[in-house]
Amino acid sequence: MRRLILVVFVCFLMGPSLVHAQNMTAPAPHWGALLQPDSEPQQQLSFQVFGLTEFGPPKKDEAPEDAGLYARGLDRTIGFNVLSFSNTRPLRINQTHSTNTLYSSTLSLGVIHDLFTEWLQNDVIHDASNGLRRVPREEKAEGFLLGYEGQLNHFFSSVVLPKNGDSLAFVQSPVFVGSGFGINSFYSDMYVHTGVSKFDLRHHFLTSAVDPFFYISVSSMVRAGVVLPYDFGGVFPGLRNEEVVNGYYLAQGTVEAHLFSKWYHNLSVSFSLTHNSGLFSDTRNDELLYDGFCRNDCAPRKYPIREFFYSARAEIGDFSFEVYNDSPGNKDSGPSFGARLMYRLGVDSVVSKYFVSYL
Repeated sequence: MRRLILVVFVCFLMGPSLVHAQNMTAPAPHWGALLQPDSEPQQQLSFQVFGLTEFGPPKKDEAPEDAGLYARGLDRTIGFNVLSFSNTRPLRINQTHSTNTLYSSTLSLGVIHDLFTEWLQNDVIHDASNGLRRVPREEKAEGFLLGYEGQLNHFFSSVVLPKNGDSLAFVQSPVFVGSGFGINSFYSDMYVHTGVSKFDLRHHFLTSAVDPFFYISVSSMVRAGVVLPYDFGGVFPGLRNEEVVNGYYLAQGTVEAHLFSKWYHNLSVSFSLTHNSGLFSDTRNDELLYDGFCRNDCAPRKYPIREFFYSARAEIGDFSFEVYNDSPGNKDSGPSFGARLMYRLGVDSVVSKYFVSYL
């Protein structure tokens, strides 16, 4: 019982993400983090952790020399501990009124070290869960992470029919398209995406009497991107070409329950599922035989490792907390777990006024 309380306490400290603002640290999309873009201007501060483990539980019918190995090209465990500052604003920086086109910029500063992520995975989560073995470590990457991400999103407008002689009204719809890029000391990423963000179902399935206490919204999106890996070495370890694929796609769906909206503006819980075609690759020989010979001359090939994640999030006021895990993928290796704690900054705060506003 004490271990369970510790898990809950750590999750509270490390936290799910804000629905209204998803500031993206470099590896977050490939760990199952929520990706719906901001639909309104705001600023955020977040702390995020991600665990990339070299080993996991042995797989069925696996050779002894490969027991528990995530990928033959990955030879180290990496723990990310990242502080991020994000600013979402109208595309035209001097435009203060509502707009459907928003630009988000995120600056990330982090430490790459497995001390905290190993403690979280083994001493907290696995020790508190029956039947989960500790995940072993051998080589560990250490260093720093610096990065910047820019993202441009456009929300389409919908038309509200006039009533009592009023003119037509154009309001922001939940449908969006966008693109973005990330440049950091770990890898670079360019992508496009589209989807629906927070489509309100209260007028479709619930009566008006229930609305003040409970209503549901849904979100979904798809993203496709290309990756440029590089490893500077030294204090800025990165991804090597043999460890990752050159492109990826992902799909994500979210169901969110909004509670007591009449009295509390931001009080909600949500659950998401994410499928990723794979950022990391497994390098092996082609085992397809033809007349006793390997096809492609048995040349080593990179095979993307597909990922499945679930994410759970809670939002209370200006704070939100998100956790994600690879349990739906039936593994415990590679990009296996993460968490994110976020705080929405006030426009008059010192951090916002003298720093984040300039992003």
